[in-house]
Amino acid sequence: MTAYPNPTQGMIALKNIEKFGAEFQVRVMDQSGKVLLQIRNASSLNLSHLPNGIYFIEVVSGHQVAHKNIVLNK
Repeated sequence: MTAYPNPTQGMIALKNIEKFGAEFQVRVMDQSGKVLLQIRNASSLNLSHLPNGIYFIEVVSGHQVAHKNIVLNK
């Protein structure tokens, strides 16, 4: 999985997520691990409502998991 642009001003595109199949879950977490956003089957994310900082994106489908760090800098 690729997440870009990084750093971002709010919008994130998720690429190469086909390997997760038709059903997958996307979570955005802060540095403490608190889930701030949770959606299904999304290929883009809008993080503009969050404060500047480092966030973790997790994509999960069955036993497959991918993680990416994203810097939000508005």
